[in-house]
Amino acid sequence: MRPAPTFRVLSRLETGRVVLYSALAGVITGLAGSGLRVALEYAQRYLLGTSGYAPPGLPSLGGVLQTFDGGSRWWLLLILPLALALAARIYPARPWSDALGEAIGRFHGRGEPDGRLLEEAYRTAAGVTVLGAGVPLGRDGPYTSLGVLAGELSQRFGRLSPQDARTVLMSGVAAGLGLALGAPLAAAIFVVEVLYRRFEFEFELAVPAMLASVSAYAIYSGLFGYAPLFDLPALEAPAPALLPAFLLLGAVQAGAATLFVELLARLRENWEALRVRGRAVPRELSAATIGLLLAAVGLAFPGALGEGLGWLQLTLSGLLSVNEVGQLAFWKLMALLLVASLGAAGGLLIPGLLIGGLLGALGGSLLGNLFPGLPISTPAFALVGAAAFVAAAAKTPLSAALLVVGWGGDPLLVPLLVACVAAFAISSNASLFPQQVDRRSDSGAHLEAYLTERLGPGTRPEDLEAMLPQPVALPPDENVQAASPDLLGMLEQRPVEVLDGDTEQLYRRPLPNGWVGQLLGSLRWSGDAAVVALVRGGQVQIPRDSTVFEEGDELVLIATPEGYTDFEATFAPPTAESDETAAN
Repeated sequence: MRPAPTFRVLSRLETGRVVLYSALAGVITGLAGSGLRVALEYAQRYLLGTSGYAPPGLPSLGGVLQTFDGGSRWWLLLILPLALALAARIYPARPWSDALGEAIGRFHGRGEPDGRLLEEAYRTAAGVTVLGAGVPLGRDGPYTSLGVLAGELSQRFGRLSPQDARTVLMSGVAAGLGLALGAPLAAAIFVVEVLYRRFEFEFELAVPAMLASVSAYAIYSGLFGYAPLFDLPALEAPAPALLPAFLLLGAVQAGAATLFVELLARLRENWEALRVRGRAVPRELSAATIGLLLAAVGLAFPGALGEGLGWLQLTLSGLLSVNEVGQLAFWKLMALLLVASLGAAGGLLIPGLLIGGLLGALGGSLLGNLFPGLPISTPAFALVGAAAFVAAAAKTPLSAALLVVGWGGDPLLVPLLVACVAAFAISSNASLFPQQVDRRSDSGAHLEAYLTERLGPGTRPEDLEAMLPQPVALPPDENVQAASPDLLGMLEQRPVEVLDGDTEQLYRRPLPNGWVGQLLGSLRWSGDAAVVALVRGGQVQIPRDSTVFEEGDELVLIATPEGYTDFEATFAPPTAESDETAAN
């Protein structure tokens, strides 16, 4: 009889399984991603191409660096509303629920990440539809959905543990992003870094993510050829005297990225709160309305349509004037805010790179005009600006810098690090992905290990369970103010800043209008009030930033009387008088 394998052998076998299924997720992503590229080409040809307009495309993606305008752009008034309405029908996206954000939220959830194979397939199809119609979102959206789908298939096939399933899921995300961004190693570092708002990393993900990303990219490039995403001009390392200028560029991009994220959040809140005769507007109607507005923008300035990578290539090649770059940045930003506020299926990383690159090019040109004697390189400022904008918006300073290095920007490594770290340090906590958490100890993926470490090696399972927030039964008509001590004890396990004095009270109220389908982390309100619990189905639960509110939910808040009054003034439920006023 053979002896049982030692713990070390078992650990190696488990590690090998994770690496194996991560590589499998990469292979699936590489094959499916190749088909997705062909689907995007056909969608752009037969949707946006019907209008006679074609924006410049990257040669590395089979495009041409030239704009075509057949003079029949009026078809946009039909194409864009129909495409966005169809995409909303295929995949009724929730606010702040892009594929990458949801993958982050699922990684941080306690227990096994819930599988959504069909949902990701629908999201990918919706992404192909909107991108093919010229909506100014990024292909990183559908490629990420494809990576999530591949990770789901792989981890289900392997019947992995919850922790290993998380690793394989994010490895699939890295594979998808590696194809979309043309930088597999930078994409792997990105998923290691993007899970946290602060400068923390998920080191255990590094090797599986790299293997998945490289596997996908090898298959994809074997079919379409190995070529860098951008054809960069000859770059030289900037003089040390220019480092303060790159530091300033990082600070400016931090402000621009923070403003963009905050404005996007406000617009999404307004769309969700929009009511006609007291009823929510159907999502397809909202999508068609935004499609008409986007078509109007496209008629006035067609450069606002499309993904925009070709425009960034023209900027890097010095083929656009300062005025053209400025107009392009303005109209792209307006169109992006318009369509992204709807939560349409598509990515925000590539549009963020485009906006940051255009702003960086404008900054370099302005600096060159103010100081003619300085050896200013506009392409260098454009690349550094693109990385700094994403570093501030996504909280990923290291991977944003490595992304440009992966495109061939090695001489810019020092200014990239200076600008990206500055942008990350100066920016606010506002992020494109509210599902991020601050630190590893806040993640459900590490909560039990963290508590075990805090309690000591002799921790019993019942001791650990006693520290974890558990649902507490609560009759629907019970006053939360007089709830059992179990609820108060559960809340005390989670520090809340507002619990500083003796005047705070617990309040319970129905879910405000417009909150159904929204993430807690994406919401803003007035008043010194904190949502500390959620009543759902007669059970009290501790919500997270990634919690999605459902119909019938009730909030448990802790606040001073004045703070709760301010909260009610912001999200007071509609009264009969307000409904009559809206009807009139």
